[in-house]
Amino acid sequence: MLNIRAPHVWIVRVQGESMRDAGIYDGGVLIVDRSITARTGQIVLAYVDNQPLVKRLAKAPDDRWLLESAHPDYKTITPDQYGSIDVFGVVTWDLTKHVR
Repeated sequence: MLNIRAPHVWIVRVQGESMRDAGIYDGGVLIVDRSITARTGQIVLAYVDNQPLVKRLAKAPDDRWLLESAHPDYKTITPDQYGSIDVFGVVTWDLTKHVR
């Protein structure tokens, strides 16, 4: 089911609340697959100014990538604000712990 030993699969821990309305919470664990080509609407791990961010991928009218949060307090990230947006991989699983 989860091939976490594959070299293109990464396990990452979330920091922050910017994707909470998508069900991704601070401290959560995500599986990221680098072998999947990212498409609009998918949740991705991207690097903006060498900072890793988990966001929903969108496209601007001029075909450049945008990164959207799933929280009203966080604005959409555009290349104009931060330089390049480098998509690292697509989030394929959210491993949420239900028992504390």
